[in-house]
Amino acid sequence: DYNRLMKPLMKAKTVNSFLDACAKLQKAYGLDGILNTEVVADEYGDSGKYVVQMNKLNYGVEPEDFLYQDAKEENQYYFNNYLKKLLVLTGKTNNEAKKASGQVYKFLKKVAKTRKAGRPAKVTVGELEKKAPRLHINRYLKKVYGKTPEVVYASETNTLRTLNKYLTKKNLPLLKNYVYLMNLKELSPYMTSKMARENMKMEEDYIGDVAKKSRKTVAAEQTAGLLRWDIAEIYTKNN
Repeated sequence: DYNRLMKPLMKAKTVNSFLDACAKLQKAYGLDGILNTEVVADEYGDSGKYVVQMNKLNYGVEPEDFLYQDAKEENQYYFNNYLKKLLVLTGKTNNEAKKASGQVYKFLKKVAKTRKAGRPAKVTVGELEKKAPRLHINRYLKKVYGKTPEVVYASETNTLRTLNKYLTKKNLPLLKNYVYLMNLKELSPYMTSKMARENMKMEEDYIGDVAKKSRKTVAAEQTAGLLRWDIAEIYTKNN
């Protein structure tokens, strides 16, 4: 099912068709792509209004971890062992999975080094387009939201310049592997039993102090996380 969902993205022949596939996956399923945004309450302006907020790239780990020499070996192990195993479980060969996870690690490390995070501020779409013309942000946001917002809240825009350099036809295999792998990591607890177990082991070893949970507890936590407030009340009355 996951491979079928990602097929339009993995079959993209051009950067633009790849970006269109990313926008569609965000709009339809809330999945991560090259540009991650969401609609939030305007905490820094008019609290009665909503704004589009540009979120950080999905790095798999905290982006700061790529900057610390102490975390280098641990991060490499995380990508080249655990995330590689997830790729193998989707049907890739060991060599294919090793190459893909290694590429993604190097890509994210380079992007993370150019981050300059700060307080969220209003940025026009035109300003963002200048930083990453190949990203076609105007077109991207229009595909996600139906129309382009006048401004976007962003706490970090420096990485857009780095991403812009990667948005070439030559780098398409890398970009595809990145989006595929990051969403696979996020969705692995909901897929096969082997993937769910691998994800749990990943958390135990990498994050630490993660207590082993029974199948019943995992099911209860997933339900609680997905169903909130009024919907949760209806669910619990009936189940």
